[in-house]
Formats: sequence, C-alpha cells, structure tokens
Amino acid sequence: MRHETFLTDMHPEIRSALSTQKRKRRTENLNASISLESDIEYFLVEEMSRSFGLSVTTIGQQKIRSNMVYPSTKYPERYYFNIKQGRVLEEYLLVYITEGEGNFYLNKNEWGGVKVKGGYLFWLMPGQWHSYAPKTGVGWAEYYVSFKGEVIKDLIQGTFLENRNCVFDLGYNDELVSLFLRALEIARFKNACYQSYLSGIVLHMLGLVMSHMKEQMDYSCTNDQKMEQAKIIMKEKVATDLDMRELAKTLGLSYSWFRKLFKDYTGLGPARYFLELKMEKIKRLLATTDLPIKECLFRLGYNNAENFHTMFKKNTGCTPIEYRRVMMEEKAAGRGIDRY
Repeated sequence: MRHETFLTDMHPEIRSALSTQKRKRRTENLNASISLESDIEYFLVEEMSRSFGLSVTTIGQQKIRSNMVYPSTKYPERYYFNIKQGRVLEEYLLVYITEGEGNFYLNKNEWGGVKVKGGYLFWLMPGQWHSYAPKTGVGWAEYYVSFKGEVIKDLIQGTFLENRNCVFDLGYNDELVSLFLRALEIARFKNACYQSYLSGIVLHMLGLVMSHMKEQMDYSCTNDQKMEQAKIIMKEKVATDLDMRELAKTLGLSYSWFRKLFKDYTGLGPARYFLELKMEKIKRLLATTDLPIKECLFRLGYNNAENFHTMFKKNTGCTPIEYRRVMMEEKAAGRGIDRY
C-alpha cells in the first residue's frame, strides 16, 4: 500500500499528527544540516530591497575543521580572499565565532593580529581592509552576514559601533545563533519578500549585539568605579584595622565577588593590597622620622609587633632598624627618599 493512500484512509486526527511529525522531522533535518555543514548563501540586491533601506548581500555558516583549507573555495570571486593580502568590502560585515580559535587582522602590518575564540564577534565598516582565519590544527565555527543601506547609518549613529571596526568578546549567545539559523533557512527557500524578512533579522541582530555590549560596558564601568572606590577607602583608612568583609558590604558586593573583582582589577587580593599600603606608609615613617618603631606601628594600627617584624623582613629583606639605618645613610649621601 502506498504511503499517500494509507494517510488518506486514516482517521483525520491521526493523519494530522503524522503530518505534523513529518514536518517536524524535515525541520529538524534542515536545522541539523545548517548546524553541522558549511552552508553559504549569496544574494543579489533587489530593487525592492533598496527601497526598504537595507539589503543583505551574504549570509552563511561554516564549520572549519582542523587543517581544512581556508577560506573555502565556495567563495565567489568578489568575496574570496588571500589571508595575507586580505580584502576590502563595500558593505558592513558581522562575523560571529562560536567555537575554536584563530586570528583577526585590521592593519596590514600587524600580522600578529587579535587572537579570537568562541564567543568573539567581528564588526566591520565598509571600505575597511581586514583578514581573518582559524588557527591551523584547531579550526573554528563561524556565522557571518554582510549588508548595506542607509538604515544602518541611522541605527548605529551615536553608538559605539559608529565609525569603528571592532572585535568584541560577546560571549556565547544562543539568541544570536538562532537568528543566524533562521536567516539561513529563509535564504534557502527564497520565498516572496525574503530580502525584507532578512533585513528585519539583521536589524534584530544589531539591536541584540548593541544591547548586550552596552550592558557589558556599563557593568564593567560600574565595577571599575567600585574598585577605585575601594582603593580610596583603603588609603583613607590605612591606619586602621580595616575589615574587608565590611568594605565589600559598603560597596554592595558579596565578599567573594569583591575579592575576585579586586584581584582582577589590581593584580592583588584586597587584604594583600591593604598590607602593601601599610608597608609603604611605615617605610616612609621609618625613612623620614625618628619616631620609635612602636609608635610607627601604633600609627598604622598594628597591635602585634612580632608579627609585623616578620612581615616587614619578608617584604623588604631587612629588619625595620636596618631599613631605617640604610635610609638615613642614603639621605646623608644626598640620594634622597623620593622613591618612597
């Protein structure tokens, strides 16, 4: 019995369910082919697209495995490029790397390039020389779309994308990948007004990227300001026994998160940084005054003299008395103490 006849004779609800499953399998197979294989589509600009104010010129996805030839020979002459010679396009280009690693080049004489990996995104303005390639022996997965039109100029005006060619660590973003996959599906079938549909997706992509990057920059700026505030508080309270947990609470951060942010920002943990401030202050007191060592310690909030002597020798290589003598000798010799 032929499958078509069998479906005709079945109960309508069962036939509907099987048809739905069949369509679902077709969609799943399509998505699988898009996700796993090279899928490149190139478009001609239509008059209707020009009037819309935005036209998509290329859309594609490639999985470049270890030691594969790059760029792919599927590129048409207009888009194919030699990695060393690079290329210049007269359209905007968005490239999103989802796995692997490689290099991105913006200036012909900088062949070290910018190292990129999964989660990085390239944004290029028209007329910009560029080149990029996955690392040999590693490969990468890339999604890309190029487009042009007056709408883009208006959209990016006044944003961090205007007149800039950038490499962003966007991070992994499932929504952006979903937009690329949807655009590839539309491009494959080329239904009526598909260019307008693709243009809408590109606008969605740009809005998503700008929103996400703005959040990252605001977040980073806010945390940087908090770390600067922490440094100021430490300097102002260098003569006290500052509680780092209380400081974190003052900044509105958990102690563990504050400790991580501070170390990333300064290279030292907050407790170590605060200790270094105290040490520099005590060294200046030893070098510029004749105050007893106990008085110097008192002024810096040290209650344990023995513990301080151990830390001081570990920090400077000598005892406080020896340090003071050396500084006095240098001062007498005219070498001064400017470095302190």
